[in-house]
Amino acid sequence: MKIRNFWSSWGRFFLFSAVSTASSYDEYQHCPRLNNCVKDTQDFAAVLLEKYQFEPENILTLYNAESARATLGKLEEEAAWRKAEAANTILSYYDYNRRYPSGKYRDQALQAIKRLEEEKAWQRAVRAHTLSAFLEYKDRYPQGRYVEKAEEHIQAILASEQEPAAWQEALASNTEEGYHRFLKTYPKSPFAASAQEGLNKLQRAKVAAEEERRRRMQEQANLQTQQNKKLQRPGSEAPLEILWRKRLPIGIGLGVLLGMLLIWGLSKRNDVSPIGQDTEQAGQDTANYGSVRLSGHAYRTIRLNGLTWMAENLNYEIQDSWCYDNKSANCDQYGRLYTWDAAKKSCAAVGWRLPSDQEWREMTSAPGTKFLTNSLGSFSPMLRCSFLP
Repeated sequence: MKIRNFWSSWGRFFLFSAVSTASSYDEYQHCPRLNNCVKDTQDFAAVLLEKYQFEPENILTLYNAESARATLGKLEEEAAWRKAEAANTILSYYDYNRRYPSGKYRDQALQAIKRLEEEKAWQRAVRAHTLSAFLEYKDRYPQGRYVEKAEEHIQAILASEQEPAAWQEALASNTEEGYHRFLKTYPKSPFAASAQEGLNKLQRAKVAAEEERRRRMQEQANLQTQQNKKLQRPGSEAPLEILWRKRLPIGIGLGVLLGMLLIWGLSKRNDVSPIGQDTEQAGQDTANYGSVRLSGHAYRTIRLNGLTWMAENLNYEIQDSWCYDNKSANCDQYGRLYTWDAAKKSCAAVGWRLPSDQEWREMTSAPGTKFLTNSLGSFSPMLRCSFLP
């Protein structure tokens, strides 16, 4: 009897150990998930009570069905969440929240759904690549992950819409500034090569024009030097008159001042300009001086033999006129150099005229003009470009 009770006690111990192991640690390795393992354990406990006379309180103490259900429920939710994360789709996260509306990962599932929805919206905008698509994305997700990229696409689309008009504007202007502005704004434009070509063409033309200008200036300077050398040779007045008629470039002026300028210009080595000399202070005959304003410049005049003559060199810019030694300061100080045709045109332009031979002779032979004839000497034929009103 004692032996039977002993084995009965030990049998209960081992059997209950088996039941406890089945209900507490079996993670459904040998049966499908959500199967009736708990029910099977309960049936097994009933057999122990009926056939093996186990005490009920001992079974309840070693086995708790509600605790097993809670543990299994947590394991089930963890498995469902891992499955949703692995799929990483809107549907998988939605299914998790549907099954576990108060689940541990509910908020994470909602955030994942929002992230995936935004990702899909962005991909749709990129595929469409239209202004409205990117604007719609920004309106829907003002703080979204791709807002900056959306703005970049918007600006690029706007620029592409304005680019053809900007190119036509640059082409119509055909200026360096216009081409530079277009290339700066649209460096990768399909019109960039044409804009650069137009810019290069303008720059080459600018360089060529400058070279031509310098060449002409050098030719004029060389011609002036040659003519000056011829004028310095002694001879009669006839050769000087011939040189004048052959478009000899000289300064247009009046009276002794023009004569002295010519003399100074031909004797540059003396490095002295007689323009500042005063004939009255030199003890010469005096004359009546006045002034006149022509084309923005004020000139002195002199009254001789009943006519008004200019007493300064004309500085009226016209084609085929230039500054001595090609320096603008010489024009301001001594007047301009003119060809014969340019001299006649300049006279007419300012409302004066060149004197006739008779007027010139009468002026140089009139009483009170001795200082003029003494100063001019053999250069009197050159001074027939003096002005008369």
